[in-house]
Amino acid sequence: MSLTYEVSLINLTPDASRVADASTRRTPTTFNEADLRTLLQSFTEIDELENAVSAPEIRVKAGVESFLIRTEKKSLLLYDVVHQDRPALVLSVDETMAEIDGSASLRRNASLPQPPSPEPQPEPDLVLVKRESPFTPANKSRLMGLGTLALLLCWGIINLHPDPSISLIPPAFQPADAVESEQLLTTMRGVYMTGYLPGNHGIVIADATEVKLFELRAKGAPQIVRATATFGHIGAQTVVATDQPGGLIELSNPDTLVYCGESYQRLR
Repeated sequence: MSLTYEVSLINLTPDASRVADASTRRTPTTFNEADLRTLLQSFTEIDELENAVSAPEIRVKAGVESFLIRTEKKSLLLYDVVHQDRPALVLSVDETMAEIDGSASLRRNASLPQPPSPEPQPEPDLVLVKRESPFTPANKSRLMGLGTLALLLCWGIINLHPDPSISLIPPAFQPADAVESEQLLTTMRGVYMTGYLPGNHGIVIADATEVKLFELRAKGAPQIVRATATFGHIGAQTVVATDQPGGLIELSNPDTLVYCGESYQRLR
């Protein structure tokens, strides 16, 4: 008898070949093995720009097991729904199907050596330990000192917070004119990412006056911040100035941006 799977599509068209409107979640549908394989293959062909911005996903329920599937660079990212904070498995369509139907797990378990029976351990002796109260006279002064230090640190953090009225663009920044801005946009247009796991960051440059900064999440669409963009230079360094407190976006090389100390690679 052929296995069937309950499949939900999020931010995807019914055939998983294109991104749908944000927050689109389709009613779970029953798929057989062949149809699910075809769906996953279409999913790997999705447009990289749409994929980075909309974070589409496929959820598959196979018996008592549930899986979350994303895609990157023609491969599938398979997550355990219960433990989405764990790194994804980067797999082909065939490997993903083997994980979903359980055949991959069976092969792994069959190849594992059986662990030896544990030897009985003697019961440990119980030792009573007298603990000193943290509120003895000697410790009270230390606790008060730590409390005072914590207050001073909090006060320092509050007073070091920058005044929002102060410009975040350094004086040495030279904005590009309209013609050069369009040229730089043509050079830099694309999606750049630090990685593909939850918590990784991305930058979308598709407009001469705005950039999108986003963070991948374990669940749901990425968190997106829209920032104003001004193309320009500091000396010979090409940069994009924004209204965000992360500093300038630097063009390190044609496929790499540097922002907030992180390197972002262009998706190809």
